[in-house]
Amino acid sequence: MNDFAKGMEINEFDKRILYELDRDSRAPLSVLSKKLKKSKQFIDYHMGKLESEGIIAGYNAIIDASKLGFFTYRFYVKLKQINAGKEKDILDFLNHSKEVWTVAKLYGKWDYAFFVGAEKMKDLYSVWEKFNLRFKKNIKDYEMALYGKITNLNKRFFMDGNPVAIERTYGTSDKSRFDETDFRIIEILSKNARTSLVEISNKIKKSLNTTKRKMNELENKGIICGYKLDINLKPLNYTGYRVDLYLSSNKRKDEICKFCKSHKKIYLVVNPIGGADLELSFITKNLYELHDEIGALKELFGEDISHYEYFEFSNFTKITLTPD
Repeated sequence: MNDFAKGMEINEFDKRILYELDRDSRAPLSVLSKKLKKSKQFIDYHMGKLESEGIIAGYNAIIDASKLGFFTYRFYVKLKQINAGKEKDILDFLNHSKEVWTVAKLYGKWDYAFFVGAEKMKDLYSVWEKFNLRFKKNIKDYEMALYGKITNLNKRFFMDGNPVAIERTYGTSDKSRFDETDFRIIEILSKNARTSLVEISNKIKKSLNTTKRKMNELENKGIICGYKLDINLKPLNYTGYRVDLYLSSNKRKDEICKFCKSHKKIYLVVNPIGGADLELSFITKNLYELHDEIGALKELFGEDISHYEYFEFSNFTKITLTPD
């Protein structure tokens, strides 16, 4: 059993690598070498070690789906009359539906969350009808919300002190101009943000100059908002939680959002339409620590918080364009 599997803490240098990569997971070794004051070979070795140990699970581009003309809908689902075979059927359906961008396993009030990208209401309706046609008898309850403004923050939960937070805010923009080649680049970088320029160029069958220009345009337009890490929490002995916050008043909502964005154990702040007033993604060592963090939030904003719900998430069975 390796050190990570036993839950031993990673060293300070590996923490710095994770921190820098979640700020920009596409950063070249030369940039990381300069920031961390280590050789490229040294950093490459440690990145490979973090990958082989299962700490780094992937490198993903952060995409503003609204600039591609998509609305993002979040579904929570509670299942019933379920066995392993039926649950696999449901996951296979969701994982093979191109309109479904992300699927997450939850524990608590809900069993799964899945996110649908739809340009038109008929697209959303079609996905939900197909899902119900096959699995309605297995759905005990569900909840849907339309995502508005989303703020993704680089993960800092493993760092000491108060490391700098990088905000990537998106979700409420007008549609930008893009073509099929742009979308192909987006698909490639969403799956592996460290895909080399040469490899991308070969895959889209365009010159290096054209590929580089198109990537720069996607970044400058804000269609690509940044590049992040997919960090596997289990070997680090941390757990991810979703906290749905219901407010009694919106007067201090902006203050609450500002506080959450500065909190190093929160990495996602979502303003939905429907369901909760705010959806927060926490990473803590355990449930007791989560309750402490929520308690601190209530201490500051207790009069403005009506109630909250929380549930654990363990893994994502599918990730394409939607934030985690």
